[in-house]
Parts: sequence; structure tokens; C-alpha cells
Amino acid sequence: MISLGSASDKESISYHIKQVKWNRRDLSSEPNAYVKKLISMFAQIEKVLSSHPTLPKFIHHKLNAEAVIYVQEQLVVAFAEATKCTTEGRALMSLDQSELKKGLQQLKNAEPMPTFDYVTNFIQAFYLAEQDLLQWVEDHPVTLFFVHTSFSRVGRAAEAIKAKERNVLEQKIEEAYKTGKSKQNNKNQKCNSLFFFCYSWAVLIFLQKITSKITFLSWCKSPRCLGEKVNEKSGCQRITGNNFLATNKETKKKEGRKLFCPIKIKTKQKEEKKKKNYNKKQKFAPFA
Repeated sequence: MISLGSASDKESISYHIKQVKWNRRDLSSEPNAYVKKLISMFAQIEKVLSSHPTLPKFIHHKLNAEAVIYVQEQLVVAFAEATKCTTEGRALMSLDQSELKKGLQQLKNAEPMPTFDYVTNFIQAFYLAEQDLLQWVEDHPVTLFFVHTSFSRVGRAAEAIKAKERNVLEQKIEEAYKTGKSKQNNKNQKCNSLFFFCYSWAVLIFLQKITSKITFLSWCKSPRCLGEKVNEKSGCQRITGNNFLATNKETKKKEGRKLFCPIKIKTKQKEEKKKKNYNKKQKFAPFA
């Protein structure tokens, strides 16, 4: 749906980003020309989506959000390809980001807008020292390894270092990236195992409920629970609907076992409660 094109194509946005000189010495108050092209590209996409009135708003918003995330990833890759960059050039990157965000917020169904933390974190990592940079690389394993290695050429950690020291810095970045990846994989495995445990437990509970219902229906259809008194020895009566009652104490005593019914109604307690209520009424009733 959206593409920045290849860097070899002169009409593509990637080519215009690559042509920007980031090693400038003066601060700029205006963004680069590729920002307006990106905003116009999103405006064209909005026209195409608006031509379909039956398209739900949440799908329109989802498409916009995915396109914004894709553009952020491509911008970071384009910024990382810069071989030379100064503090003023990094400030220009931040200005381009803020202007792009303002332009995209004016589109329909754009809110809530995805955060631009992916680009912001990359721009801010330019100012980090070596130890802080290695910690940042370890904490951001989602970022491409090529993007991390760009800080060995450009940034505060790469200032006034020789070729051998640059190679050592690249090795340190690679080690930090690998440790961050391993931590992320372990975290994902723990989350997956916890999800599988909860899912299996929920399935077991669901199956247990189903089996209990099946056994209940099978007992309801059994000859002991159908009719008023199918067998005198069973002593199982059907009262109303699905209410069942096990009576006939004499048969229980003779056979020396307890009869099983799916639903047991404690009639004794109900009868005792009725008697107590009746006795209370008789006590407080006036003499005739």
C-alpha cells in the first residue's frame, strides 16, 4: 500500500532522504522536502480509502497505523545509512520527525496515532557515551543490527576513535545485541509457557463441565429417574421438571447402600422449616 521506493530511483522518497546532507553546521528551521512527499502520499491513500464508504472506521485506522509504523522503520534505516552526521544534522532529523507527525495527525481516522518512540530513541542514542550506548543496544533488540552498528561510525561514542578502536566498538555492540536478543527470547518463551499453561487449564475446566453435563443428561434419561416409580427397589421419584428425589429408606437399609441421583433435594430440611414456621404462627396466633 505504501513504499518509499529504492535508493537508486531518483523519484523515490528513499533517494531524496539519501541525498540529504546531515553533516551540516547550521541549524535549520524548515524540514526537508521528503517530509511533504510523505504527507502527500498518505493523503492519496486517504482518498482511496474514503472512496469506499462501507469500509469501517477501525479498519481505516488500522491501515493508517500500520503504514505509520512502516514509515518509521524505513526512516530509521535511511538515517542509519548516513556516514557523516553532526549535532545540527541530528536536530534536523528530529525536526523532520515532528513535522511529519503534525501532518499525519490531520488525516481522517488517524487518532490515536502510533507513538514515534522508535525514531525518537534512535535520534537520542546519537548523544550517548559508549557505556550508555551499549546498554541502549541491549535494551532495544527489536531494532535492526545494521542500525546499531551505525553508531560505531556516527555519534558521540565514535568521536575521535581510530580504525582498531572502531572495530572493537563494533564487537561490543554485537555482543550487547546478542545478549539483548537472548533475553528477549527467554522472556517470550516464559510468556508462551504461561499462556499455554493457562490455556490448557481453561480447556480442562471446560471439558470437565461438559462431561458433568453429559453424565447429568445420561442419568436423567435412565429408567430410575423416568416416571413416578419405575421400580419399587430403586425408590427414585421424579417430582417436577429436573428435580429428583431419592426416597424409600427401607430399601436403602435392606440393600445396605446409598442410592445416587444427579440432583438431591433435601426435603427433610424443607419440611422441618415448614413445621417451625407453622409452630411460630400458631404461637403468635390469637386465641379463637
